[in-house]
Amino acid sequence: MTTAMLPTRFLHLVVGYDGSPPASRALEAAVRLLQGRIGRIEVVYVAHLSSLAALSPGAIAEMENDFDEIEQELRGQAAGQLEVSGAEWSSNGARASSPIS
Repeated sequence: MTTAMLPTRFLHLVVGYDGSPPASRALEAAVRLLQGRIGRIEVVYVAHLSSLAALSPGAIAEMENDFDEIEQELRGQAAGQLEVSGAEWSSNGARASSPIS
């Protein structure tokens, strides 16, 4: 009896990343999952805008600048970790208002 090989499927892995040790371990796990497979890793992060800042246009502008800096820092950390692996990856950040007032 022979076993048919399953067709190779593209894996799209999404990893939430905030620079913490658990997030770094999640990236490492994603790299291990891709070994020997075709796919890519999407590194995502979300910046939360507090409801108080939503009341002030000046505060929003300042927080946008802070978020841009944090995004660059997180992207750099993830890149440093993933470059060694050779895995195909991209990153994407999002901003959301806090639903809690």
